[in-house]
Amino acid sequence: MRERGYRRTSFPAFVIAVIISLPAWGQQKQLLWQHPISPNAGESVQSIVYHITDIAASHTDAQDLAREFVFTNSIHGEGEPYEWDIPVVLDMLWDAYVNDGPQPIIACGPRSLALQTIYDNLGYTSNQVSIFTDAGTDVASHTFLEVYNPDTAEWQIQDPDFGVYYVLTATGRRLPANEMIVTNLDDVTPMSPRGEGWWENNVDHLRMMYFELAVYFPRKTTNSQQHWIYVNSMRFDLDKPFEDTGQTFRQYLADKYKGSRILLSTVMAASN
Repeated sequence: MRERGYRRTSFPAFVIAVIISLPAWGQQKQLLWQHPISPNAGESVQSIVYHITDIAASHTDAQDLAREFVFTNSIHGEGEPYEWDIPVVLDMLWDAYVNDGPQPIIACGPRSLALQTIYDNLGYTSNQVSIFTDAGTDVASHTFLEVYNPDTAEWQIQDPDFGVYYVLTATGRRLPANEMIVTNLDDVTPMSPRGEGWWENNVDHLRMMYFELAVYFPRKTTNSQQHWIYVNSMRFDLDKPFEDTGQTFRQYLADKYKGSRILLSTVMAASN
């Protein structure tokens, strides 16, 4: 189940993978890459998309390669003046890959938006998702993407901040966020080219706290103001006041997304 990494030194392996790929994928690939790149996309986005389409052997491969491109060519951090200027971030990502230029220092939100721009121009539909914990003294979250994978006809998490996706250990099936918050996380394995497991991928803190509540943001390609929110009431208490503010998460939602339609789905599931 180990996934290969995204490194320039492994380019020949990618070439071989494309050469020996099945004819059926070759036909799908030809159709897929006819998806037009946005006329607003900069040269860096075009270069990233062409690079991925040249070496991807499947839809799954393309989506994983895009995640790894963002993860390996950026550094986790925040506070830089450019962090929310996604076109600038994408220029820096490409320059870091091609010229060994300085990697952008960005957190989970900008990393996810950069990946979403790449997915958009590859023709994939994705949602930005934030997961939350009620264990801290104030609201705390982590953001990643869910993308629709035509290979499996299912949605799956792609996290460019930690460079991981998640599978049911028993079957290898990739999982979306709304399933993760109700699944026993002892039955889930984070996967990346760096290893298999929670500790191996530096996401054990997400297992311990964050997969409790998931907010799905409106897709940027629509005018919707609707937020889907999934909460596992065995893990997350919507009415627990946070120590720093005295505000409950239910109140936080009302303030944060004022004017938006909030669809709250509450479930009770295993606490592990």
